[in-house]
Amino acid sequence: MANQFYAEWYFYAKSDFDQVLDMMKKANPHYHIGIYHLHQSVEKLLKLLIMIHARQEEPPRTHDLLKLSIKAAESFSEIVSYQDSLIDLHEYLPRLRYPTGDRITHDDLEICFAKVEPVLKALCQKIDELMEML
Repeated sequence: MANQFYAEWYFYAKSDFDQVLDMMKKANPHYHIGIYHLHQSVEKLLKLLIMIHARQEEPPRTHDLLKLSIKAAESFSEIVSYQDSLIDLHEYLPRLRYPTGDRITHDDLEICFAKVEPVLKALCQKIDELMEML
């Protein structure tokens, strides 16, 4: 049963990532939504890693990527090397949730994506390894 639960979390994390890829392909005034989905994808992957390691189905109740990465480091110490990228992504969160008067541009999305893509790949690789052991 846990495998199905974890697989669903993984599916949703990858779906968020797919949304980011779609947003990057087109001219669109809603690039903030792309960064939102990027944050959601990373957040879900970190929570999934934590849940798999703890063999639980209750995700941590935070959106703070730094806090999640510190907890995830218990099973994936390499995540610490990506903390600067996670902090950069997390700093967008207030701008994504509340209007600030500035617009997030396609360039912002591309820069953010370039910083976070290695994190996503590393998390997916580690999760794939752990899922095979379940």
